Amino acid sequence: TGSRYRRLNVPGEEDLIGAGIHFCATCDGPFYKDEEMLVV
Repeated sequence: TGSRYRRLNVPGEEDLIGAGIHFCATCDGPFYKDEEMLVV
């Protein structure tokens, strides 16, 4: 589709993609049910 995920370019971001930083609420959301989180 030509779309790309929007990155914040903050230190450590690359290390956390897929291990704390996710881009798909439908795919990854159930893992965090009832947890506190930050959405940017």
